[in-house]
Amino acid sequence: MPALAAIAKEQVVAQPGAEGAVVERPPQKIIVKAGESIQAAVDRARPGDTIEVMPGVYKEEVKIDLDNITLRGITQDIAAGDSGGRIQRPVLDGEGKLSDGVLATGSNFIIATSYEL
Repeated sequence: MPALAAIAKEQVVAQPGAEGAVVERPPQKIIVKAGESIQAAVDRARPGDTIEVMPGVYKEEVKIDLDNITLRGITQDIAAGDSGGRIQRPVLDGEGKLSDGVLATGSNFIIATSYEL
């Protein structure tokens, strides 16, 4: 029953111009792993959230229409014996079909660290 208590504390408010209601909550960190969708994370995000994208190839175009969102690419060192000490990073690959990696229309939007577009 603790989950129900947590849900009861959240407020449901209607956003101007949006269908239905949006649950207000404190800002969260949403982690996207290789093979998952960045867009799905953006669709779950609320203003103030940070979306961290782990190394991998993401074959999608990401559209963000939220204020105060951070999209952060996470880099990881590869052991020198495996690949010569390179760094892995998230890569947005449009496969020659998608012209834009990220389209953002909200205010105070941040793309942090290194992405390959």
